[in-house]
Amino acid sequence: MEDLVIELGHDPKNIEATEQLIKKKNDDIAALKKQLKIPQLQHPRTFEVLEGQTRHEELMDLVLKLNYQLREIEKELDSLIQLKQTDIATTSTNVIPTVSTAVF
Repeated sequence: MEDLVIELGHDPKNIEATEQLIKKKNDDIAALKKQLKIPQLQHPRTFEVLEGQTRHEELMDLVLKLNYQLREIEKELDSLIQLKQTDIATTSTNVIPTVSTAVF
């Protein structure tokens, strides 16, 4: 690049002039690309594929979240069942057998 700057008569120590020259060169390249109508560098379905991947990731996050919630519900149910069984066992041992005084 320095050769180009010196060749065009600019002092390589003059940063502002060099930056202007580089900007002009980049603008010229952009204009030429437009004129040539360079084919797209990106595949036409790229957006569609990326959108599908994003949707897939969202669904996977939802599945993981629901799976976690299901495990939490199962833990609660197990603790409630165990509590109920403990309560039933406690009340059955605390029942005092009554003797019927009725005569048949």
